[in-house]
Amino acid sequence: DYLCILTQECILQIEGAGLSIQSSLFISNDTCELPIFLSLNGLSQMPAQPVLGAGNFSLYNLGAIQMAVVGPSFTKICWSDFPGNIVEVGTLEFLGPARLDQNFTCSPGQTCNLRVEEYALSTSPSLLRAGTSCAQTIMEGRRISAVTLQVTRKEFSWTMDYSFGIIPADADPGHFMLCWYPISPERLAEGFPGSPISSGIPVGMLTLRGPTELQVHPPAVA
Repeated sequence: DYLCILTQECILQIEGAGLSIQSSLFISNDTCELPIFLSLNGLSQMPAQPVLGAGNFSLYNLGAIQMAVVGPSFTKICWSDFPGNIVEVGTLEFLGPARLDQNFTCSPGQTCNLRVEEYALSTSPSLLRAGTSCAQTIMEGRRISAVTLQVTRKEFSWTMDYSFGIIPADADPGHFMLCWYPISPERLAEGFPGSPISSGIPVGMLTLRGPTELQVHPPAVA
């Protein structure tokens, strides 16, 4: 099976013998014999041509896919040589948020921990940010733990815990967009855990409790 993380470039390496730069690759949600091409936001034009090729491997860039159903799937990866012979070479799974309607509430002065539904690997770190939009963030949440699946797929998780730490007592209340970002493992190793490598995916809303400032109007003049 092949894995790709949402919002990151999906690069697949096909290994074999006598591979040609004139080969092509496409993904189908049915079979390779009667393919039904997927239509995904960010997916490159199908069939994809190799960006690098040699006798024993070829690399294909499927683009930075923004939205897709995550988790185990029946999406087929189909390889075709120049004469048009098609071979199924595996399946493709996407890692990322499982839902886009996840809403949470936190209070100033309290620790703000969130449990987010996402399909992930422990080796593919991520973070959450909250703000007026994914481009305008004011708070950052770090991953703190994961809940694994059954023993046969123990390296995967469907639930991830994040923490925004203790919300300042004077934080402005309101509703903030919650955005999910993948992080480069290389950047994480360099000590920059807050450096996402792509645009964020809105996954829901974070509400900070508290009254807004009251507006006191002067009495009417008689």
